[in-house]
Amino acid sequence: MYECPECLPGWFWDANEDTPNCARCYESIADCVDCSSGERCVKCSDGFFPNYLQDECITNIPDCISNKEDYDSNGEVFICPECNTGHYSTWDGECLSCVATVSDVLCLNCAGPGICSECANGSILLPDKSGCFLLPIAHCEDRPEEYGVIEEEN
Repeated sequence: MYECPECLPGWFWDANEDTPNCARCYESIADCVDCSSGERCVKCSDGFFPNYLQDECITNIPDCISNKEDYDSNGEVFICPECNTGHYSTWDGECLSCVATVSDVLCLNCAGPGICSECANGSILLPDKSGCFLLPIAHCEDRPEEYGVIEEEN
């Protein structure tokens, strides 16, 4: 039996077959055009790039404004360091909509599920960051962004 020391670009040596031979990268990993093995893709077709573990070809993270070169990682998947306004980054590599987790329509941006981080003009962030409130105070200049929060004593 013979062994190929180096397969052509886009092919890898597959010793797992009944008859070992050079196999196409894309037959093991969809959209892979160059691989070091049937489990590791080093180059993907246009519009795709290898994921963090290099075991599949992926596209940019939806709703992520960062370039793929700036993605962070949790050791298993890429994580978006900066999502579009109205979205937050998750530990499993997604940018999720704030609307799905913060029910307050005055909340424009969030830092995570149920954690509002920015309110619409004319409203202020609740102390627990669960949302925003618009509460005009009688005989007060109409600048809610300057309102202070009085902590209640127990």
